Amino acid sequence: EFAVVLTRVNDADDALGVARRIIAGVLLNTAVVSTKPAIGCSIGVAFTSGADSEGAATPLLAHADAAMYQAKRRGGNNARLHLRNSAPCPPDLGATPPV
Repeated sequence: EFAVVLTRVNDADDALGVARRIIAGVLLNTAVVSTKPAIGCSIGVAFTSGADSEGAATPLLAHADAAMYQAKRRGGNNARLHLRNSAPCPPDLGATPPV
């Protein structure tokens, strides 16, 4: 697992776009000596901005982690968004199509 901190996104849709490009890149670039191993990528996205961002690292990572596990439960290779003051995740955002 790893975290990506985006500082130049305008909203959650921008962050989800980056997540989908990461997924596409992982799926595209996973060939090992003429075989393609079964590698997937599940991403949880949590978004904050402005005054909300002060001291928000710990809850932000926890929310992204919860969203990532929701993406894994949905079969992987997709991104899920955690919305503040909500259940862990909204309805399915859909899998990223193979490249």
